[in-house]
Amino acid sequence: MGIGGMVIGMRFGVAVLGLVSLCVVGCTSQWFLDDADREVAMLIELRQRAALGIASDARIGSESSAIGARGSAYDFVPSPVDSEVPESFRTATLNREVEEGEVDSVEAGDSVEAGDSADSDELDVSGEPGDSGEAGDSGEPSAADGEDESGGASGSGGVSESGGEVEPGGVHESGGADDSAGAVASDGSSDPDIGSGDPDVGSSDPDVAEAEEAAAAEEAAAGIDEDSPSPWTLADVMAYALKHSRQYQFEKERLYFAALDLTLERFLWTPRFVESSLSLEYENLGQITKFDQAMSAVSRFAVEQRLPYGGEVTARVISSLVRNLRSGTTTSETGQVSLDARIPLLQGAGVVAYETRYQSERELIYAVRGFERFRRQFLVDIAADFFNLLSLQTRIYSARAQEASLTADYARDKALVAASELLPIEADRSQVSMLNARNSVANAVVQYETALDFFKIRLGMPTSEAIDVVDTELNLVDPEVSETEAMKTALAYRLDLLTTRNVVDDARRGVVVARNGLLPRMDFTGGVTLDTNPDNPNTGGFNTDRTTWNAGLSFEVPLNRQLERNRYRSSFIGLRRAERAYDQAVDTVRLEVRRSLRRLELTRVTMDIQKSQIDINIFRKALAREKYSLGELSSNRDVVEAEDDLRAARNAFADAESRFRQAVLNFLLDTGTLRVADNGQWVSYEEAVSGDGGS
Repeated sequence: MGIGGMVIGMRFGVAVLGLVSLCVVGCTSQWFLDDADREVAMLIELRQRAALGIASDARIGSESSAIGARGSAYDFVPSPVDSEVPESFRTATLNREVEEGEVDSVEAGDSVEAGDSADSDELDVSGEPGDSGEAGDSGEPSAADGEDESGGASGSGGVSESGGEVEPGGVHESGGADDSAGAVASDGSSDPDIGSGDPDVGSSDPDVAEAEEAAAAEEAAAGIDEDSPSPWTLADVMAYALKHSRQYQFEKERLYFAALDLTLERFLWTPRFVESSLSLEYENLGQITKFDQAMSAVSRFAVEQRLPYGGEVTARVISSLVRNLRSGTTTSETGQVSLDARIPLLQGAGVVAYETRYQSERELIYAVRGFERFRRQFLVDIAADFFNLLSLQTRIYSARAQEASLTADYARDKALVAASELLPIEADRSQVSMLNARNSVANAVVQYETALDFFKIRLGMPTSEAIDVVDTELNLVDPEVSETEAMKTALAYRLDLLTTRNVVDDARRGVVVARNGLLPRMDFTGGVTLDTNPDNPNTGGFNTDRTTWNAGLSFEVPLNRQLERNRYRSSFIGLRRAERAYDQAVDTVRLEVRRSLRRLELTRVTMDIQKSQIDINIFRKALAREKYSLGELSSNRDVVEAEDDLRAARNAFADAESRFRQAVLNFLLDTGTLRVADNGQWVSYEEAVSGDGGS
């Protein structure tokens, strides 16, 4: 065989070996992914049951190994954007500027006298605005969305409607009816507390019924289509969030990483290959010697086992083969088997050698607790956002009820002015109040839609998805627990507190490890090696006569221990810091439990007060209307004020009940007793353990 043929043969062999390697990698890469998922999922579930007594779904989903990077992934300038603006966008912007200019000119020069509205036909009985003023134009909110929507129409203590966007979770703890506060009732009719003793709020309320019929055309323009959105309960959104929320997925992946790290640490304490190689070498000596072409092959395999009390044992097998390619003979074939051990006797000996395994196992427990703590907090936050949306719905319904009532008042006052039985200024007041109520409806709708979009993003849902939140009966009981019992329960069940307590033990082990580092090194080493006879080429021809033994003892004199000294002193500081952190965590838990109990009591009192205010304002409204219709009141100011105050009371009650529900959930969270199944249902601990709760 010539040199050229040999080179070609080697190139072909390398190509074949490369193709085989690619095939092996391509066939096994998916197996590696699936194997990691199986091991981690089983490990997390076992650790959840060991640490919590229950297990929730922490799987992150499977992956495909077919993913590759190509195309734009290798562009030096990815996704370039030019400086131009689309023509359609420019045109729309210019048209908008022209329209705004025209509106400004109308507002500046075409003002409407207040007294003219009484004699004109700008508003019919249905309450549709004409050209009497910009405030009621198409039912859209005015530019001054942040102004008090009572607008001076009544001068009463009505609710100030904020026109800004409302983000989920913006629940105020103070009393009152801030628009960004969370609430509960989806409408006045569906809330049992409001409906009882409040005939003016329930489904039989003529104002609400009239408002819903009159607002049907407005709803299409405002963006709420009552036919297309699908109703979602709190359990529905929680179950959806547990599957699709991006934030929740990040936390599940964090837990996955912790379990993945532990699988590697466990693997390091099992017998493992530390060396497995096969090397081939071709040598051509040219004209130096006739033995000018040779092929050598060396294979090495080694298995190592860590010892739990320090040291390791290594078993190694080496085989070598040298072949004369010119003559086709084997010139050398040897084998070697060895077993070596290293065992520390001072530094690194004992339980300190197992420290990495102890810490890794406990880190996964901490990650399991942290994930469960996040899961509960996350679901409480989702519930708070849900209650906020229900509150904003209540504002829409109460604003529509007020609008319907004031629209009827304006139609009646307008007819009385036409019959010269009422002063025009009274009809003007009715008109302004009606327009303010219409603006309140538009403002409430915008706030609800904006908050709903934020909520969808938090759930991991496309904002184009048409949904509508609906209130349902929640399996939440007003806790009647003493402060002592609540404190005792929280100190025993708060997962974050348990982790802080266990970190103190980790710091104590750290002191032991650092103290061991001050010891001198004294290691015992030993081994046995079995070789083949080089005069008899045979990799399996081992002979006990060629067995060699060795044993030794090494000792390191500790002349320099500056680094170990600093580590030892730092370990004590770490221990003291861990102890202080635990003491502070205990005080914080006690504070949070007391705060939760105070919030519960405050929300109970606030709900009772706001419910009483609803009853009072319903009576005021009925009395004012009766006196005004009988002519006992010369002005409709009392009627307008009663309408504003009733709407404010309804909104305030919704806010108060929302805060009460959130206070109950936060109390369960602060005491470590909150249990939520994977289907979004609140469950008792017994149900969660038995699996009846859907977990």
